[in-house]
Amino acid sequence: MSITIWFVRLVLLFQGLMAAVQPVLAGSFMSGNYDALTVHSGVGGSMFLVTALALLAVVAHGAAGSRLWPVGLHVLLLVAVIMQIAVGSTRNLALHIPLGVALVAVMVWLAIWAWLPGARLRRTYLVRRRKAPAVPPVPTSQGVAQ
Repeated sequence: MSITIWFVRLVLLFQGLMAAVQPVLAGSFMSGNYDALTVHSGVGGSMFLVTALALLAVVAHGAAGSRLWPVGLHVLLLVAVIMQIAVGSTRNLALHIPLGVALVAVMVWLAIWAWLPGARLRRTYLVRRRKAPAVPPVPTSQGVAQ
């Protein structure tokens, strides 16, 4: 098994856990624990670094022979995290909450996907298939080869 899958698994697991704790912190803030907003903001700011690290992990895993769609998805996630930080800092909750829900859903799903068999390397392009040896045609009683 490739070391890149373990790097992807650990980074995406950490990313998914960080994303999952964000709604809990937001709910705690809305319940009156005003210190939770500071933690929510700090975790949200560090999500940029974790998502950038996850992008590097899936690029390395893709270069090793895995699927490439996680690379494109993480580019979009990085842009969405930057947008989320921007709209959160301006307190634009009409966009911050739905974008946050989408980010949590995708990041938790990716954390689960990383542990599924489909996340491993596809080595089919490395295996050279042998061509079957050419078999001479067999003559028939009518003299025509089949």
